[in-house]
Amino acid sequence: MRFGFASAAALSSVLALGACATVTPQHVPIGAKAQAAIPSTEIVAPIKQSEIYVYVPPANANAGAGFGLVGVLVAVSVAATVDSVRQGHAEEAVKPLRNAILDFNFDDTFRAELKRSVSQVGWMHVDDARIMKDVLPANIDGAITGSKDGAVLIVVTDYHLSTDGAQLYVVTNAALYPNSDALKALQAGKAETGLKSDPANALYRNAFMYQARVPGASGDRNANIAGWSANGGEAMRKALKEAAVRIADLVQADLQDQETGKTGPAANDGSDGQIIANEEAGQLVRHGDGTLVYTAKSVH
Repeated sequence: MRFGFASAAALSSVLALGACATVTPQHVPIGAKAQAAIPSTEIVAPIKQSEIYVYVPPANANAGAGFGLVGVLVAVSVAATVDSVRQGHAEEAVKPLRNAILDFNFDDTFRAELKRSVSQVGWMHVDDARIMKDVLPANIDGAITGSKDGAVLIVVTDYHLSTDGAQLYVVTNAALYPNSDALKALQAGKAETGLKSDPANALYRNAFMYQARVPGASGDRNANIAGWSANGGEAMRKALKEAAVRIADLVQADLQDQETGKTGPAANDGSDGQIIANEEAGQLVRHGDGTLVYTAKSVH
């Protein structure tokens, strides 16, 4: 299964920072004045889930549109039932993988990699990094205003399998928010929602995705999940560890990258992306809105 960028964008939209319906996450580089004004930074990574899941797209609820309100209500009811059944099947299918990696903690791995990598950006003056599990907008706002640091880097992340179980996706939205008077004075704009965590309030923001396929991928979900689960979930453990490293390093590099006009060969997935790095392990594509997508060529 080829995962086009349009689908990736649809999935990542559910991760909009603060869960607010505003602009689609896109690359906004941080200015030199803001860099110089950062006294210290706390990294906060909201990750709602505690285990991997299989993404199940919603059933089409538009089937009854031609039959008036009653038809729509019936269609929505049927769709909800279908969704529930399909989600139940997906939950059952992913159990062997969850059991195989029960002792693997993605949260701890990702937190450590974020702190390691972003700390290499000297002007960020990273203080600490932590995970938060309650990702409601009010709580993310509280993480910003309640921090003792002058800036807060919010890194919202989700990880899941494709519907057929063949592909792992780790999707991240990162945004740097001001928490000092000096930095707030450098904000380019102010969100109309009133949410501190609205992306429009960020000094910097971008979206990132890591994707990898199970070795020997097929159209059989159970077989694909068995592949991820084999040998104590070896392939999945490796992929999640690599995802944590790759995304953390991409955030670090992107924070320092002011060259938003970089060009390269066109991506071969039919999107507006351009290949900006192509190595033995994988390929990095920057899309038109600045989003960075890393595709692993193999799980190793």
